Amino acid sequence: MNKFKDLASKSENGTIKITVEEKTQIMRGIELMNASTNDTGQLVAKPFRMCGFVPVNIPILCGIVLSSPTMFNTIFFQWLNQSYNAGLNFGNKNSTCEYTDAELFKGYVAAVGSSLSVAITLRKLTAGVTKTAKGKKLLLLNTLVGGSAGACASFCNTYFMRMAETEKGIDVFADEELTKKAGVSKVCAKSAVTETAWSRAAMSASSVSIPAILILALGAVGISPANKVFKNIVEINCVATGLLIGLPFSVSIFPPVSIRNGKELETDFHSHDKIYFNKGL
Repeated sequence: MNKFKDLASKSENGTIKITVEEKTQIMRGIELMNASTNDTGQLVAKPFRMCGFVPVNIPILCGIVLSSPTMFNTIFFQWLNQSYNAGLNFGNKNSTCEYTDAELFKGYVAAVGSSLSVAITLRKLTAGVTKTAKGKKLLLLNTLVGGSAGACASFCNTYFMRMAETEKGIDVFADEELTKKAGVSKVCAKSAVTETAWSRAAMSASSVSIPAILILALGAVGISPANKVFKNIVEINCVATGLLIGLPFSVSIFPPVSIRNGKELETDFHSHDKIYFNKGL
């Protein structure tokens, strides 16, 4: 990328001729860069990139959906899940808002605390039923508790981890390319965080429910191996498929660049017809 930019800057009219192979190479580089960096071009740690969501979540989701419905399993896997989600939310936030260490710690404690509260409450409410549940009934109950707890917890996780944005505001722009800064808006920040929180809730709910639906559907057509190893292989593949479907579905609910009418925002933006901002993934 830098090589071609350097060549273009040295040319007379700022353009250069490239081959089809070079164009393919440039486009591939842009894809890799977008998948590895946040909105300000900073590298995101590999596990917290969107491309790392599926492999990291396979063992976590297997624990939520397939493990015994004990209080320890509920607390452990929800803590693990929401701790990972906290890192994912922070890595893919709107980076124009700076966070202090105290704000990060406060956000993490609030996010995980609210997540565990929801999960533990639901597990206690269903304890009498899950104690003797087996097979399909256990799978459905785990899906109900895990999906409901995960969706509520993921919403709270996103909101608390990015609360500093709603308090300080984020950079907003007068153009869709996000090059002409118009100011800082708390209203847009709240909209960005709320939209992302809803998409995270959808991601969590779909990632838990889709594997259960697939496992039950396979069982209905006679694909339910008695052998424990093959049974685990089928279930893990169902979990992976659920993640592969749930991730793009939830991320696509809201566009990464949001648009608001200037008159709907703070008075500083009333002169603008449209205001644009990055909501984060």
